[in-house]
Amino acid sequence: MSAESAAEVKQLIQQLSNTWLEERIDDLPPFFDEQVVLVTPDGDEINGREQMIDSFALFMRLATVYHFEIENIDVKLFETTAIARYTFEIDYEISDKRSLESGIETLVLLQGTAGWRIVWRTQQHAPKSMEIEML
Repeated sequence: MSAESAAEVKQLIQQLSNTWLEERIDDLPPFFDEQVVLVTPDGDEINGREQMIDSFALFMRLATVYHFEIENIDVKLFETTAIARYTFEIDYEISDKRSLESGIETLVLLQGTAGWRIVWRTQQHAPKSMEIEML
């Protein structure tokens, strides 16, 4: 594994963010392995690519996203496995309730013939998360 592989993983993370923010839900499947697992900040588990895509689609139907930013992407490589960890901040509104959240996301990716695919995704709230009620 090389710096080139780490750059590919970082690029995939940026592309994933751009894709869901642009509401291109039909373009999301190639980012995820068929058996991908998501562990939410509340400890809930979502299993499988279809459910992962459905979670993005539901969020985008319900939410207006004002700002989303990822920073500090760190990638560790182990042959055909990558672990990526980064911080994020999101400002969004659902049902007249505006939320500003920050957190940490960890991805586990496997490299196959089709490139890197996410097999595990964990999100954690950062301690400074807060909600702002809309007037």
